[in-house]
Amino acid sequence: MSFEITFDCPLPHGIHARPASVLEEVCQPFQAAIYLENRRNGQRASLRSVLALISADVLYNDPCKIVISGDDADVAHTRIEQFINQEFAHCDDALVEAFAAPSTVLPRSLGAGEPQYICATSVSSGIAEGKPVFLGQLQLAEHLQQLSGQGKEQEWQKLSKAIHDVAQQLQTELDALPAQTLAWQVLKAHLSMVEDAELYQQLQAAIVNSDVSQSPSAAQAIVTTLSYFQRRLACSANAYLQERVLDIQDISARLLRRLYGDDAVLAVQELTEPSVVIAANLTPSDFIKLEGNNLKALVLESGGTTSHTVILARASGIPVLVGAKAASGFCAAGSNVIVDAELGLLIRNANTAVTNYYQMEYDKQRRLERRYSVFKKQAAHTRDQHTLEVAANIVSARESAPAFDAGADGIGLFRTEMLFMDRNTAPCEQEQFDCYRQVLEAAGQAPVIIRTFDVGGDKPIGYLPIGTEENPFLGYRAVRTYPQFIELFCMQLRALVRAARYGNLRVMVPMISCVEEMRWVRETYQQVVTELQQSGESIAPIQLGMMLEVPSAAFAVKQLAKYADFFSIGSNDLAQYFLACDRGNKRLSDLYSNYHPPFIRLLQQTVDEIHSAGSWVGLCGEMAGDHSLLPLLVGLGFDEISMAAPSIARSKAAVAQLDYSTCQTLVQQAIACSDISGVKQCLVDFRRRSVDRAVLDDQLIISAATVHSKALVIKALADNLWLQNRIEDAAAVEEALWQREEVFSTGLGFGIAIPHCKSDKVINNSISLMRLNTPVDWGAADGKLVDTVFMLTIRDSDAGDAHMKIFAQLARKIIHKPFRETLKACADNATLLAFLNEQLELE
Repeated sequence: MSFEITFDCPLPHGIHARPASVLEEVCQPFQAAIYLENRRNGQRASLRSVLALISADVLYNDPCKIVISGDDADVAHTRIEQFINQEFAHCDDALVEAFAAPSTVLPRSLGAGEPQYICATSVSSGIAEGKPVFLGQLQLAEHLQQLSGQGKEQEWQKLSKAIHDVAQQLQTELDALPAQTLAWQVLKAHLSMVEDAELYQQLQAAIVNSDVSQSPSAAQAIVTTLSYFQRRLACSANAYLQERVLDIQDISARLLRRLYGDDAVLAVQELTEPSVVIAANLTPSDFIKLEGNNLKALVLESGGTTSHTVILARASGIPVLVGAKAASGFCAAGSNVIVDAELGLLIRNANTAVTNYYQMEYDKQRRLERRYSVFKKQAAHTRDQHTLEVAANIVSARESAPAFDAGADGIGLFRTEMLFMDRNTAPCEQEQFDCYRQVLEAAGQAPVIIRTFDVGGDKPIGYLPIGTEENPFLGYRAVRTYPQFIELFCMQLRALVRAARYGNLRVMVPMISCVEEMRWVRETYQQVVTELQQSGESIAPIQLGMMLEVPSAAFAVKQLAKYADFFSIGSNDLAQYFLACDRGNKRLSDLYSNYHPPFIRLLQQTVDEIHSAGSWVGLCGEMAGDHSLLPLLVGLGFDEISMAAPSIARSKAAVAQLDYSTCQTLVQQAIACSDISGVKQCLVDFRRRSVDRAVLDDQLIISAATVHSKALVIKALADNLWLQNRIEDAAAVEEALWQREEVFSTGLGFGIAIPHCKSDKVINNSISLMRLNTPVDWGAADGKLVDTVFMLTIRDSDAGDAHMKIFAQLARKIIHKPFRETLKACADNATLLAFLNEQLELE
């Protein structure tokens, strides 16, 4: 009995690993022989082999035929036909959605250079350039190539066991993931590949059928099999299918690591020059190996924004892009690339115009660094002398010294779970002790808050059998796991208590939700201290505190303070639990916000309750690094805020411009708002009231400038306004200026232009002036090049046409030759400022 099913492949990326694994799973229950024929190229493949299906090179719209024969062919035909007609077209939907690249509107000054770019999601800001370095290609340690086997039978037994072990490892990882997510589907496809009959046969043949004089090793069999599938996939006409060789490489790497250890596969390389690392994905341990002066930026083709690799990269201060689809292929044609994590762009082969744009961006960064550097070694004081400690979040001991160099007053959060991840067993007590001691010694007498391990939720650890949960973020995680893993918890406490004599240590416990948990932690901690004292250990004073991230804890502060010496609010989890809103769900991004008036009220109540209980309170979530929220944090009365080290100096500089009393009033105004937009407008109005300066001052005059185009002149003037804290968004103001230019050129003649705009991004009404060394084309009515540019930027909310009045006044002055001659004769900024104030009656 035989049946046929004909169809055209409906999948945009053809049949790659994931759809192939789904087809293979559909065919599993049947005994019949089931084959697919690609009628375009004549390739034939068993539907029971993921690798064979991939190698058949089935592309979008390829005509295909499935042939089914055998005892249960009729039942198989019914199920497979139903799957092809109703389900097959949708089995790759998640991939398309997950890798849909974000788009961005380029600033006119950059767009004018027509850059070659792709868009991605920025998770750590900054701009950097360097040589593209590609990771993901399997690099085998040289000694593997030279290994000889111990005999064909023994080598095959070793390899067979490795295949079985890797399959079990993949299954364990699958069990820890929510079903049908993209990550789950990818791992499911990899599991199907490991269990694939064709892979098994190729590996076995590479050993058993080898005619080499030396006995072949399992390593050589893996390399031979990898090369076989690489050759087959390289023949595909579909670039996407060609890239699926990475799946084979991943499986090969797992097998080699299982057989020969982690050093068998060299996933990273030494960076010998300024480099931008581009990878499909990267483990935290591999990132740590890459860190150094030559790592300028990281670009990941995967889309995760909260992975531990991303947290590490953000803490190191380098720009990071994720979701950069096909970045490896895009950058392969470029000898140098630029990562713009401000705009979310990856740029290759920058021309002169693009290079000039980024030279101005680098200059802007340098000016900011010079401005903030003076605050690094100062305490953060408001103008009315309220003090706020500004600390750093770190995830490894090696980050502690750079954090203090960046201006940290202390370590506000050391996430120790990184010590426990990417390994097969937990770190021993001595390894932990050495790590904690290193951080404390780097800090001197500055306070260091070390959080006990926070696993579960988004941080599963293979050697801790937490199991699969329907809602892991609300389930078995952090302190809730400690009673089960009591030996591990006590080991960490012993290491911490022993290390405490090397600095000013505070120990913090995550995810406390009730008094019973904190009481148990205190009792367990005291027992560890007592045992160490009895063994003769010298014990230094330690504060034992808790992370407040569960709303129930906010309503039990008085009782919790009996057992907790201090509190640190984790705003990320507290917000998502308070709002019943998964912070990682993009569809809820409008709902998940720290700007909710009820959330601000919760923070105020919590801080006040903690202070009333005589305790100290900090803030260590992402909210602490949001500079627009800083006036609220000051007004709420936090004793400390903790953030990524690169943001510390800027935060200290901002605190110095605030008054504690006015920030307290701002908090009450924000709480009284009805919604998120009201709070945001409240903050905008506060910033505008805080910046009340003259329309023109010497900081807005740029003389003897060398700028190469009209677009870059507008950019330079808008950037300068942003640096002077007169506008909120340089790109938005730049665009508003260009929209006016599209109506008519503001080149008035006589070598003078007056670009102008009204925008809600303007904080302080301003007149800027630039005098150019080399005139630029402005499209002026008289055809003359422009060497003098006045720029007017006015708040959109200002009544009337204030900018047009100034524009008209300037235009009338420009007509008169004596004004122009005196303007050009002014030798310095001070003379210019005095002349313009007199002529335009600005003072």
